[in-house]
Amino acid sequence: MLCCVLTTGICVAFAAGGCKNQPNTTEQTATLTTQTTRANVDSAEQTVADVEVTVINQAQFAELIADWKQTTFNQHNNIPVVVDFNATWCGPCRKLAPELKAVAEHYGGKVKFYSIDTDKNPDIARAFGIRSIPFLLIVPTSGTPTSITGYHPRADLINALDSILF
Repeated sequence: MLCCVLTTGICVAFAAGGCKNQPNTTEQTATLTTQTTRANVDSAEQTVADVEVTVINQAQFAELIADWKQTTFNQHNNIPVVVDFNATWCGPCRKLAPELKAVAEHYGGKVKFYSIDTDKNPDIARAFGIRSIPFLLIVPTSGTPTSITGYHPRADLINALDSILF
């Protein structure tokens, strides 16, 4: 008798012959299980990453969002982006960080959130004319980017982003 148990999308056979289109050795089963588990972890990490505020630098900004050195802003994404320009010494920036994380979770991956330390990336801060932080650069999928300066509570941020991005 052949018994096939389904775990995380893998059919594990307990008998000679195995399951159709499945490995029939313990080593092959372990390899397939590891690959599937890794794929599931990568998928889960992608989901978590989509609702997190990802710390980037100015080179990553150019790669992920737009070439900030150009005079015309051409976004690389097909979803809206919010970039938090901040500094570690800034009290309002530290207060904004958990609010922004909650806003990222609220949008559930429909908006990408990034964070850039202006002390470590002064060239991009200068290019955007940032004179006060926290400074949120809001980049819609089309149209002109806009900004919000200073600390704002979660509900105000969600209302502002809804009106600007959707």
